[in-house]
Amino acid sequence: PVYVLAKSGRQFLAEHFADDSFLVKPVDIKHPQHIVHHLRCAETHIALDRAIGRQENVTLEAWYNEFDVLNPYEPDKKKHVSLFTQLRSEPRKLFCAPDAAFMVGYKGHFGVFYVEQDRGHNRYDHKRVIARKSPGYNEFHRRQYHKQHFPATSLDTFIVLFITENVSRRDALRRACAKTDEPQLWRFVSRTDVTPDTFLHERILYRCDDDEPVELVKL
Repeated sequence: PVYVLAKSGRQFLAEHFADDSFLVKPVDIKHPQHIVHHLRCAETHIALDRAIGRQENVTLEAWYNEFDVLNPYEPDKKKHVSLFTQLRSEPRKLFCAPDAAFMVGYKGHFGVFYVEQDRGHNRYDHKRVIARKSPGYNEFHRRQYHKQHFPATSLDTFIVLFITENVSRRDALRRACAKTDEPQLWRFVSRTDVTPDTFLHERILYRCDDDEPVELVKL
């Protein structure tokens, strides 16, 4: 079974945790046909939560899903902000739509990661996936949009954490990404390598132009 948040659940959480930000959490699945994709995102969040809980040096400051409200205490709903962002309307629309984003803290520094959860769907080959996603993140970087989403960040850049289904898909995406304008923004990892024990400090992430893996947070 798959469980989703209901309005009564939002109310309970807001009361239980004394946190009214729960009252604007989404209660519908905008794209029900992508339920497996949403579950993959949830698995990533759970793995990160457990990784954080197994150590004391790195903190998880925030996690947002694609349609979460990032400024929940803004009374005017028209001013609510989510990760899904239209960056340009003319001459051609440009969007950036991360599946999730989070910020971690370590020794007074706060780094932002945008999550792309790839299922390796046959509809999009690896070149087309990167061609669709990279322009939005390039513009995010140019405008420093991550500082609007996470004002507490101490860094002028961010990382796009691209999680895919297997090693061959990971490496195909890396090759495609190496030809983009901002390849340094990206890190790629196979979902099979992501566990609570490896997520933070094991070298399981790969850059576009280097076969030497790196860790999410370097101690």
